[in-house]
Amino acid sequence: GKGGSRGMDPNGVEGEEDAKVFEAEYVQQVYNEIAPHFSNTRYKAWPKVAEFLSKCEVGAVVVDVGCGNGKNLAVTPPHCVGLGNDRSENLCKIAAEKGHEVLVCDNLSLPYRSASADYAISIAVIHHFATPDRRKRAIEEIMRVVRPGGSALFYVWALEQEKRRYEQQDVFVPWHLQAHYRKSGKGEAGEGGGAKNKKKREKRKKGGDGEAAVCDGGKEEEKEEKKSSDVGEGVEVDGKSESKGAEQAKSSGEGDEEEEGEVVLKRYYHMFVQGELEELVAEVDGCNVMESYFDHANWCCVVRKQ
Repeated sequence: GKGGSRGMDPNGVEGEEDAKVFEAEYVQQVYNEIAPHFSNTRYKAWPKVAEFLSKCEVGAVVVDVGCGNGKNLAVTPPHCVGLGNDRSENLCKIAAEKGHEVLVCDNLSLPYRSASADYAISIAVIHHFATPDRRKRAIEEIMRVVRPGGSALFYVWALEQEKRRYEQQDVFVPWHLQAHYRKSGKGEAGEGGGAKNKKKREKRKKGGDGEAAVCDGGKEEEKEEKKSSDVGEGVEVDGKSESKGAEQAKSSGEGDEEEEGEVVLKRYYHMFVQGELEELVAEVDGCNVMESYFDHANWCCVVRKQ
């Protein structure tokens, strides 16, 4: 597994060291590189995430693991203490600039005392871990931080979607990084981004290598999502017209067609099937699934710590 790419096959990841190198290239470096562009498409919390946060009592400590640009911290009630973290330094910088309390860390080694949080959220994060064991440990580590009687909300991308088709669970999902984000210097590989990843994927045709036949949203996703924001962490659109939706899809980085000057970067995802998230939670001691549902092309669970 030297180099971590395993011949660009997301199914080829075996073992802990392989997974670390693979995730560094196809998750961490990509998000650091696309951070400004990505952040500009993520600006509204989903209603059911906001609802979960709204119920947190006065003085509650809420940890947002994989907080990105802080869009969910923004709807954490002011009477709570919201603490965010993310593996992407550049996304954390954006969240910090917005006034959020954030730090850079790994989901598998959170720098919080055990049982120190009343609530935790993990929105569209666990699916970026490349092995079943690492996905389980990510949940385990989040629940370690939650106090007995506290709860956590998990969202992971779903394989079962009406508008997008994936032929397998482990896939690469493209992000079209627009030229002006690269030229600005904000999203350059020099800021911890994936220069190696970029070169490999520049002008690469879609298809193969476990890539989604219908990619990460694009126009299909935009049509589906007219009522709210972020299908599978997509972009909010008003859906007034097809052309408007297509235009938004391109600006989101998640459109299907490659524009001149764009660089296509690939993010690794494990697409969860129904019941899989609950099975992982069942492997973590002292936790119970209180609620399961499907929302915005994600499988979701509310998990309570005994």
